[in-house]
Amino acid sequence: MIKGQENIFNFIDNLINLPHSILLKGELGSGRTELCKFISARFNLEMIDVTDNLSKELVDDIVSIQTRSLIVVDLNKITIKEQNILLKLYEEPGENVFIVLKTTNDSIPLETIKSRSWVITMNTYSNDLLREYVKSKDEDLILSICRTPGQVEIANHTDIIALEELCENIVSKVGKAPFFNVMSIVNKINFKDEYDKFDLLLFIKMLSKKCLVHGAYEVYRELNTMNSYIWSMTNKSQYFEHFLIKVWEIYNNGRY
Repeated sequence: MIKGQENIFNFIDNLINLPHSILLKGELGSGRTELCKFISARFNLEMIDVTDNLSKELVDDIVSIQTRSLIVVDLNKITIKEQNILLKLYEEPGENVFIVLKTTNDSIPLETIKSRSWVITMNTYSNDLLREYVKSKDEDLILSICRTPGQVEIANHTDIIALEELCENIVSKVGKAPFFNVMSIVNKINFKDEYDKFDLLLFIKMLSKKCLVHGAYEVYRELNTMNSYIWSMTNKSQYFEHFLIKVWEIYNNGRY
């Protein structure tokens, strides 16, 4: 059981029957995966995360599955087309199949999925609670961008000062930087489990903070657009490059 989420775990534990579909809302690192594991154990279900290999053929197989199973999908990482593929699990619900769909906000799931799902929203974490997870001297800086224990854990292993300097330079100096230097930023972000690079989510959060501090609202809007789409992209680094080009254009067209 995760500290700060006790009421949700107790609610699940006291259920007599598990609903066919649960829409589980919460920020990355809020404990959604641990809750899925708890549901799996509580109702004796085999947990199968199909996010990375979702297909029509796989869904066809799931419909007729004989083993009592908990099918987990991260909606942030799949496309609308793939969400439509999932609808078969609602139109032809197998008696052995239960579904948990993870999402970070209400705008991502299709209305047809939302209307057929129980919605459970993970509790927000206070800074006082998050402080218990911080293992870095840069506590205040970490807590200024992290909202969940999972995010704090990543930040604990990040040179958070260097990340702040990178984002400060992007907002304050990118307009004076050569295009080649701007595009080299992509090499500083972790897209392929390269743990000596900066986590993409922490980068987005830190850059968002710097944009608001400097009043770089057009860059902030582009950043939000990228954040909405990049997680479902197969080639995240290429989409990130597209974002950097947009930022460079904003500065060099005098829009900031």
